[in-house]
Amino acid sequence: MSTLLKFILKFTPSCDRRLIDQISPLIRTRSIVKNDFLLNAGKTCKKLCFITSGICYKYLADHKGDNVVQFYDQGNLAGDYCSFVCQEPSRYHIKTLEEVEVQELHYNDISLLYESSPVFERIARRMTEYYLCRMTDRLFSFQHDSPEMRYLNLQRERPALLQQVPQYLIASYLGITPVGLSKIRSRISNNRHVAGANSGDLTVMSHLI
Repeated sequence: MSTLLKFILKFTPSCDRRLIDQISPLIRTRSIVKNDFLLNAGKTCKKLCFITSGICYKYLADHKGDNVVQFYDQGNLAGDYCSFVCQEPSRYHIKTLEEVEVQELHYNDISLLYESSPVFERIARRMTEYYLCRMTDRLFSFQHDSPEMRYLNLQRERPALLQQVPQYLIASYLGITPVGLSKIRSRISNNRHVAGANSGDLTVMSHLI
């Protein structure tokens, strides 16, 4: 069973053998080299790509530069969902940071699955709801959290990204400058150092009492 198929079946409480047999032949696997594109702005998103290895990022290019809106690493679906659903040109680029392997489903195949399988239609609804909630959480964070809190949340939820992704892209994703990110990291590091030192002082005092 493909990795993409396992991901899809996580959104249903039971394993439907007929659905598995329907989807399996439709999944295609391909590799994309480093610094290449899964999607270019102005092109319509025709495929939903499941990342099986590697990492890529989605960004909006304008006169101010590249504004990163999402990172996709192993175990994530990559694409422009609005472009995919409406079959209209995307505003976004999706670019690889390293060689990426994906498993894909084409728009036409998914449309046929909607018509032939009520089970798949329910799965797709649940997947859409899941990703809509994630998008809403990110929007809420930008409206209510400080940049430092957004960094701490990213550090807690997706720590591998901080090791795999250049810092200027992390800064763009957080909505700050690289200098601002450097200051946040320095401040967090200093606070932890002070907290550790204070903890050590308390330990010494406990032995003296």
